[in-house]
Amino acid sequence: MYYIHMNKVGKLGFTIVELLIVIVVIAVLAAVTVVAYNGIKQRADNTARIAAAKDWYKIWQTYLTQNGQYPTGTNNNHHCLGTGYATDFDGNADEDCYMSNNVKHPTATLHTALRTVASLPSYPVAKQTAATNTVAGISMRSHDHLDPSTPQEKQYYRMLHYWLTGNNQDCVLRPVAQAVTGGWTASSASFTANDGGLTRCVILLPDPTGV
Repeated sequence: MYYIHMNKVGKLGFTIVELLIVIVVIAVLAAVTVVAYNGIKQRADNTARIAAAKDWYKIWQTYLTQNGQYPTGTNNNHHCLGTGYATDFDGNADEDCYMSNNVKHPTATLHTALRTVASLPSYPVAKQTAATNTVAGISMRSHDHLDPSTPQEKQYYRMLHYWLTGNNQDCVLRPVAQAVTGGWTASSASFTANDGGLTRCVILLPDPTGV
């Protein structure tokens, strides 16, 4: 007579607690991956913006050195630098940069003048969203005084404006300007101001009176 020995087979599958642990581990790993990716992308985007800003700074510097003055039309004006920007800031079929509530545009005459010293660099055109604004691109502004207490030739001082993603980012270019009553002043800071999750960079271009 044969006897069949039956081993007790353990029940297969996971308990609810085990499943919950697995789900939590997966969620944590996914969150870490997203944070790491966002950090890498932010650094890459900011590096591209800074590299382009350096190129634009060099063009302005070269133009001033070769001509002894800045291009005509840059006094008391504000222009987008480069092309390829969004066209929906003000609803018109033209290119926009700077801020959604303070729209600026490229100027062909200015670009033509700057091309006499170098090819114009591109600037990352993706829009960035701050707390109360959407911003885009890099621009040259000469609307304000550099320190209202300085002589009259410091009026309409030319400055580069751009933003980096994240707070407290280093603008890299120097000197950095910070706002004062009635204008701007040169500072030893690494950035101009935080702007709703973005870092605002206002960089003073070389002084034409020192050429």
